[in-house]
Amino acid sequence: MKILLVAPCKEGQRWKGRKKSRFLWPPAALTLLASATPPGVDVRIADEATGPLPDDGDWDLAGITALTASAPRAYAVADAFREKGVPVILGGIHASFRPGEAAEHADAVFVGEADDGWKDVIEDVRSGRGLKPRYEAQGYPDLAGRPFPRRDLLAKNAYGVINTVMASRGCPHNCAFCSTTRFMGPKLRTRPVEEVAREIASLNGRIVIFTDDNLLAHKRWARDLMEAIRPLKKRWVAQCSVEAARHPELLDAAKRAGGMGLLLGFESLSPENLKDVKKGVNKVEDYLDAVRAFHDAGLFVQGSFIFGLDADTPDMVDRTVDFVFQARLEGANFSVLTPLPGTEVFNRLEKEGRIRTFDWSLYDKLNVVFEPRGFTPEALQEAVKSAYRRVYSLRGIFKRVPLLTRNGPLGWAYNLNYRRGVMRGWE
Repeated sequence: MKILLVAPCKEGQRWKGRKKSRFLWPPAALTLLASATPPGVDVRIADEATGPLPDDGDWDLAGITALTASAPRAYAVADAFREKGVPVILGGIHASFRPGEAAEHADAVFVGEADDGWKDVIEDVRSGRGLKPRYEAQGYPDLAGRPFPRRDLLAKNAYGVINTVMASRGCPHNCAFCSTTRFMGPKLRTRPVEEVAREIASLNGRIVIFTDDNLLAHKRWARDLMEAIRPLKKRWVAQCSVEAARHPELLDAAKRAGGMGLLLGFESLSPENLKDVKKGVNKVEDYLDAVRAFHDAGLFVQGSFIFGLDADTPDMVDRTVDFVFQARLEGANFSVLTPLPGTEVFNRLEKEGRIRTFDWSLYDKLNVVFEPRGFTPEALQEAVKSAYRRVYSLRGIFKRVPLLTRNGPLGWAYNLNYRRGVMRGWE
């Protein structure tokens, strides 16, 4: 039996013979799914970001996963495989929240995390029974004892960093704009520390990216994890909540364990906005002290901000950019509020009639797809571009990341590459 697992990419992100991107990561969901495939099955991975898809139809099953922005491309790829007589199953976060839509392009849809149900899909195909129209995860899978991702199936030398590691799933925060809690649950599920450490020890190369949504959320587990990976001498980056700044001993442990930097979801400088999107764990008045705590531990900070929330006006963009410089953040992400299916924001904006388009390819956090309150859609779009230009200008980088500092060389290397990526994203 031959299975092809496909990671489709929207136009502009597909491979066109260019050099690899320093910010290109492998499709972790597919490497995990491949590891859950029973023995005796020939499984391959095709990532459109690293090369063209196979053009033959010699597959017993094509499994396709997609985020919302790549959903139209996923549907086109699915249609093409089905025209060749290849059965198709669609899964992932978008298909899970829009299963009826996905079913129009597939023989089957998998709703939820597929770790435990994947073997049933394969058995239905292998036995000749054929695919059921719908498969659904029964609760949230236990993460203990899982096989390591099949990184051996990825294209060689195609990724800026190939060592992505998932140590936990889910998030205890219930932010209205985020689909993580709806897809992976409101409880943080952690892998056994010794299993995570063993996986990291098995990796070639020194750099690791944790794909967890909130690596430091479970403080005792996180401290144990830091202690376990410290002897491995790896260097890593991850995401966590701003509130981790209240635990300086944990930040020090993260640095000693090889932590280089963390992405923090500040989201907004408006308390009204934070309340509106259920991000009450964030306190604007503590932001500067929080950044200082990460910097005191020697950790690089990348801040993430959302523009277009209901209390936003153009001056909020200026205030946010000023904060980025004042706090000397080594990096900053500016996203347009994007009503992703499955989120409270999507449901509210759809009910209010404020969604302008359901062209999912535009749901990439760069394009305005709804009617904001404090901007015209065009003004909001330009405000985000302006924020990026100011922060990632050479002068802006120098003001935020003085070269002759502890994080200076790393910060400049990161910023120059991120600057190129941002400019390409607006093309």
